[in-house]
Amino acid sequence: MPEEPVVVDRIKVRIEGLSDIVFGLALSIGSLVLISNLPQTPDALGADILLFIFSFALVVTSWFLYSRIMAVLPVEVRGALVLNVVLLACVALEPYTLYVLDSSSSQTLSFVEWSSFTYGIDIGLTYLLLAGLALIFLKEVQRPTTELRIHESLIRGFRHTMWAELFLGVVFVGSALPFFWVDTPIGYLRFDIWYLSFGVGFFWYSPRMKGRKAKP
Repeated sequence: MPEEPVVVDRIKVRIEGLSDIVFGLALSIGSLVLISNLPQTPDALGADILLFIFSFALVVTSWFLYSRIMAVLPVEVRGALVLNVVLLACVALEPYTLYVLDSSSSQTLSFVEWSSFTYGIDIGLTYLLLAGLALIFLKEVQRPTTELRIHESLIRGFRHTMWAELFLGVVFVGSALPFFWVDTPIGYLRFDIWYLSFGVGFFWYSPRMKGRKAKP
């Protein structure tokens, strides 16, 4: 029927509009979180700035990956809409978990552990859901009856992206396990894993994207 594609297009436009609002609020509220908890020492100021840069990089990266996959994934594909809604819920929750984590520095060590656990689970689920959207796209594009016409080089790029998202998601969720809350000479192991995993994921992903772009 001629009306059905129009309805589907409207749903996709509404989802994309909602996602822009959610990601925009997550970025802006993240800065307000730090304003509401002003540091009292230079060390605290530096720690807050590093925490904001880290959170900003995670949200912007997830927004870029989300926009990229939704540009080619039809919202009517089974499972895509549900993952979209859950993903946006995780993104909307990120500023709150960041606020709790930032405020926990003045609380007991046990509370710091639980606040970092919550933040790690939230970020991990965000990237696992992004990997799920990429997997749905890869399955859809391989169906014999699919209407998607995507170049093979782009499909390879989305496959590499999915593995990078899966890597980050598993690392963040896994780091929330209690035995990763161990003090080391360079800080708590859970935080060290977060920083290292993001850097490893970035440097692992970038050469593959450059190699993909270099291929005809």
